[in-house]
Amino acid sequence: MTASVGRQDRTRGGEARWYSPVVTRSIVCIVTSVPAFCFETRADPDLIARRDWSWRCSMDGSGARPLSGSDETARVLEPHPGYPLVIAEAGADTPRVVALVDGLIERADFVSLAVLLDSTDRDRLESHLRLRGFEHHDDEVRVDLDLTSWEQTGRSPEAAVQWENHPQAGDSAFLRVARACTGVERLREEEGLEALKGDGFDPRLWEVMVCGGESAGMHLSGIDTARVGTIAFLCVTDGFRGRRLGRHLHARALILLRTHGAIRYRGGTSARNEAMRAIFRANGCPEVARKCVFVRPGGRT
Repeated sequence: MTASVGRQDRTRGGEARWYSPVVTRSIVCIVTSVPAFCFETRADPDLIARRDWSWRCSMDGSGARPLSGSDETARVLEPHPGYPLVIAEAGADTPRVVALVDGLIERADFVSLAVLLDSTDRDRLESHLRLRGFEHHDDEVRVDLDLTSWEQTGRSPEAAVQWENHPQAGDSAFLRVARACTGVERLREEEGLEALKGDGFDPRLWEVMVCGGESAGMHLSGIDTARVGTIAFLCVTDGFRGRRLGRHLHARALILLRTHGAIRYRGGTSARNEAMRAIFRANGCPEVARKCVFVRPGGRT
């Protein structure tokens, strides 16, 4: 499910194109997307903007620098021009959040504005946002796991599972997996993969899962400078679904993150995504917070 409004714009070469301001909900994290939001695995194809909006920005702030007017309780980030995100921490001052939102609405150049709230503040802030043309898009649950004490439970349901990382397999292997998965159109082209790599990309943390000589899935993981591990994308190909591979793929990513120095794992998914929430539970990832996402398209109301 997406929230989008098309807007015609022009590329540098003058060719007209349509921007679709889209927030993507997770099926497995947008961040996730968001794109934490984040993003474990996304249900919709348009995860690129969401991944930066949600996962990277809300989890560690590395996706973009805070804009003028940000403080510790309410930050404004803009990882892509025209897509500002207001992140209100739990207990953020209502007039402060409203003032930030009003200032952004006055801009003539934004494509879509998103606000991320803690669920405990929804009753207090929702009416202010709806008066300004926002709609509730989704709720997301967040998980936080101490990797130093975590132990994997269960074994792979497949007798022979092999792993190929990015240096071994290259972009082509990940593109093949994306093209064999329903609902991940954005990652079927090299541009989509490049958008997920980012400045801190570690190719050892991207892996393709191979079962019986066939590509069965992939995870695209990373570790930030605070040694927090995230999974930017995770999916199982259509032909291998229904074999409990999602749980194993997620556990493999956690093991790899810990092996390469992560001390915590933080993830998230749509509150409606029971499949991914079941994977979190199976792999011992406790839900620690619930966030609400409100979105407003560009243009005056």
